[in-house]
Amino acid sequence: MVTTDATPPQQAVAMPGRHPLRSIRVRLLGRMLMLVGLTLASLTGAESYLLTARLNERVDRELAHDVDAFRAFATKAAGGAGTGPGGVRELFVSYLQGYIPEHGQTLITLVDGTPYRRSAEEPPARLDTDRALMDRAAAIRTPSYGDTHSPAGSVRFVAVPVAVGGDAARGVLVIATFTQQERDNINASIRTQIYLGLGAMLLSACVGWIFATRIVAPLRLLRDTARSIHESDITRRIRVQDRDEIGQLAGTFNDMLDRLDDAFTTKRQFMNDVGHELRTPITIVLSQLETLPDDPAARAHTVAVITDELHRMHRMAEELLMLAKARRPDALRPEDLTLSELI
Repeated sequence: MVTTDATPPQQAVAMPGRHPLRSIRVRLLGRMLMLVGLTLASLTGAESYLLTARLNERVDRELAHDVDAFRAFATKAAGGAGTGPGGVRELFVSYLQGYIPEHGQTLITLVDGTPYRRSAEEPPARLDTDRALMDRAAAIRTPSYGDTHSPAGSVRFVAVPVAVGGDAARGVLVIATFTQQERDNINASIRTQIYLGLGAMLLSACVGWIFATRIVAPLRLLRDTARSIHESDITRRIRVQDRDEIGQLAGTFNDMLDRLDDAFTTKRQFMNDVGHELRTPITIVLSQLETLPDDPAARAHTVAVITDELHRMHRMAEELLMLAKARRPDALRPEDLTLSELI
């Protein structure tokens, strides 16, 4: 009787249901859009920072120029007819009378912490009524730059302490520039760049979807081929077009199919050989057992025939197993031997 391996076949691992968001195309596209978005966000943030820094630098240069102009005026006044009995107040009045502020600029003077005079032109917003700003300016001891917010928007200012010899009053000159218009222009430019970036991301999504589809096409073919393979037909192969990682995977899969095909062919050939070679001795053994005589001599002859056929079956089984193993890579184990022993 021929026995077979009763070991149960391995169960296939059940794959979970595929979620649309787990598609490799969606993940490739998502990572690409994430990279594009981070790049655009970084560039937009860097541009906003640089434009704002350049605006502050330009305004600071203009404020520094105005401070130098005031110092030159004060030096000239002190070296000429003097500032008069008014001291700090007269200096402020004289300077404001001859000063014409630029567009979006205003001057405010403080004496002993209290707003004194401001430039004649009406500013976009009154800063001398901002108590917090005035207290902040009155407390300075050295020229200081700063930012504040007004009803007209952002303001960049410089506060300079002023003292006149012979006058105990402590003055402060505040030169302020309204920068909201320039900042609005910067914000408008940034918004435009953001809209363009969103459009670029949408275009990238469309083009990226096409590219991702072409990239994963060999993987989809690999999947479909794997689904269509069964023991009776494993002749399908994947056409390898590229030599990238996916092409190498397809080539490896084809090699695996070749090995499986060879294994299945060997299995079928082995079963055919077993059925063909063992059928005759089994038939002989069965016929001898069915006609087993009662005579001791004849019985002994029959037992000898049966034993000889069983030994023949054993040799056949050993030879068939050896032939089946001969196709394995490790079937032969080379060893050193002498030529005389081989002969």
